[in-house]
Amino acid sequence: MDPSSSDSDARDGQQPRRRWIIGAIAVVLGVFLLLFQWREARPALPDHLGAYALTRVLSGPDARQIVDRLHASSVAPTDNVIGEYRRGERRATVYVSMYDDVRLPELRYTQMHERLATTSTPFQELSERTLGPLRYSTCVGVGQRHYFFAVDRRLVWLAIDPPDADTVFEEYCSIAVD
Repeated sequence: MDPSSSDSDARDGQQPRRRWIIGAIAVVLGVFLLLFQWREARPALPDHLGAYALTRVLSGPDARQIVDRLHASSVAPTDNVIGEYRRGERRATVYVSMYDDVRLPELRYTQMHERLATTSTPFQELSERTLGPLRYSTCVGVGQRHYFFAVDRRLVWLAIDPPDADTVFEEYCSIAVD
């Protein structure tokens, strides 16, 4: 018997096992990467924002149409979601637009802030602030306080009835902003 053939047989017996292990690692890694990618792109629409309960979610073409209508032009990316919240008669709405290009939310944020600062709109008292590492803008108009910001691949606008606005905004940020 050739001594090299027994080594060859032992290696051949381990090849299928080694391939199976490598395949399993590749599958686990692939699933992890998909979940990480989904988490990053997933808009945060929690079931509750403080005492406000999520009552309606709009997505797809319906949400895109609403975002475009609010801007009186086609500005919304393909992927949008809107969450409507209520606390008795008080309302809060979260608009989230997701972009494929990570640079676009920040660009759109800056454009929105500049437009509100330089044109006649129903929004007043525009200011830019920070909450931890988050840079955001806030203003008042149409009976609500509004907040908007860019984070990851998302551009977010919240419209919240006073007097809960700051509390609800901070609650949202604690959930939606890593």
